[in-house]
Amino acid sequence: MRSARVTPNTIGYPSDYNALLGDAAGGGNLLAHQMFGTIALPTNPSNGQTLTFDINGNNVVITFVTAIGSAAGNVLIAATAAGTLANLIQLLLNPTITNSTQVAIGVNTSVNVTLINYINWSASGTNLIASSFNSSLYAPASSFSASTTVTSGTYTANTMALYVEPGVVYVNGTRVIFAGASAPTVTAPSSHPRIDVLTIDNTGTLAWTTGTEASSPSAPAYPADKVALCELYNVVGETALYDNANQANGQGYILNDVRPILGLQFNPAAISDSLLPDADGTRNLGSPTFEWNNIYAKSAIYVNGLAPAITKFGGTGTDGALSITSGTTTIACGSASYVEKNYTSISITGTTAKLAFSGANAIFGTSVTLRSQGNVTITSSNNPAIDITGMGGGPGNAVKLVDNGGSPGAVSGAGGGSTAAAGTSQTSATFIFLSIGGPLLPTLSGFERQILPGGNGDSGAANGGTQGTGGRGGGGLYIECAGAYNCTATINAAGANGNAGTGGGGTGGGGAGGNILVLYATLTADSGTYTVTAGTNAGAGSSLRIANTYHA
Repeated sequence: MRSARVTPNTIGYPSDYNALLGDAAGGGNLLAHQMFGTIALPTNPSNGQTLTFDINGNNVVITFVTAIGSAAGNVLIAATAAGTLANLIQLLLNPTITNSTQVAIGVNTSVNVTLINYINWSASGTNLIASSFNSSLYAPASSFSASTTVTSGTYTANTMALYVEPGVVYVNGTRVIFAGASAPTVTAPSSHPRIDVLTIDNTGTLAWTTGTEASSPSAPAYPADKVALCELYNVVGETALYDNANQANGQGYILNDVRPILGLQFNPAAISDSLLPDADGTRNLGSPTFEWNNIYAKSAIYVNGLAPAITKFGGTGTDGALSITSGTTTIACGSASYVEKNYTSISITGTTAKLAFSGANAIFGTSVTLRSQGNVTITSSNNPAIDITGMGGGPGNAVKLVDNGGSPGAVSGAGGGSTAAAGTSQTSATFIFLSIGGPLLPTLSGFERQILPGGNGDSGAANGGTQGTGGRGGGGLYIECAGAYNCTATINAAGANGNAGTGGGGTGGGGAGGNILVLYATLTADSGTYTVTAGTNAGAGSSLRIANTYHA
């Protein structure tokens, strides 16, 4: 409150009225009021034409003049109708002031000034809107009508609407500067009372959320994406809507002022710092009973230090569109064990088009993820259209068990292990090799999208000669298609055979087959060939193509 208390039956001054009006404006931020009606002044008044307000049964007369004169309530006619209305508004808001465009309606203590201050005045174009200035505790404005001799001027009562005062509000992070307006007209209930909720959205549009008629009605749920302003109690046969403090028998009225006080300037879209709980591991976001619908994050959501959710299905599209119509396009892996590409779409078509990879990690092998926000089309007749061979990990570790007697022969290296099968070995009678190939493939789940490569084969035993090197396993390939998947071509993730030894050296073990997983949103065709075979004595890889039911 900026104003001093004004004691009843004492002299009030212009400064007192201005301070009180300022307080009312501050407290009236988007406050809904009883609506009286609209005075239309579409043409500029002529000298001597009048506008008469009937407020609580008392007439207050405004006279439009070309020369201001000295008669109480004179308003100077401007060059346009809108300009004249601007002069009129200034008088109605400052009824005790005389200046070059107006003559005071009366002194501070006059009845006319008091009556004018009972009404909330606002202008829209050449229309003057009248509503009450009643509060929830004090309601001096009980009735209102108007008449005018201004050419084409009219007064239209609008008692089945509410007027909402100007103000500023944040709705869903959007700052709304509301200029004041009438709410949509309300329709009376047909059989029982009803409670409606008046709301404003982030475009500044007023709307009603209509409740359900009942003998003892309750307010409807407030819309989650709007700000509620008031609850309105409606009755059968109502013809007017009143403020809470001046309810009338058989008429609707504002039941509750539900504007969010002190929360209007919170802008959740403008958070500039971290949001942290007051203690570690003590607060929840949602619960088993009430869950959040969607959670969006730019990079990752961590659980116990791990990131189970990495962007949404289909990726970010940051690598643009991959389109190969002829020749070989090679993606350099740079010895990385995991390579991810985020495309807007993938298209490998034509007779010679091929996607290949280079620079696999020699120790762990390389897994490749190709993510597409749109369609994935692999129809090239080149064999293969995607080549992920020679990208396995290892060599696989071989365990040698030695018999108590006998002489070793030319012993082959252990075959690489895959996620689908362990490697085996060729042996002499006295040597057994067990292979542990590449890392195992986890169970497909909402937390795992990476498909791992097959293990490389071990080198053969030297045995006095030159040992044969092991064959490379196939790489891991994951294709994520948020659009339509269409594959009629060959994708090769086979493991290679080991090389033969010389001079008694054993042959290297075969590389395990790689692993291929394709998740898609919709399927156009899946008649292609997915090669995940293994080299000699190694484990074959695995291939799975399936509609996405794992990732949002």
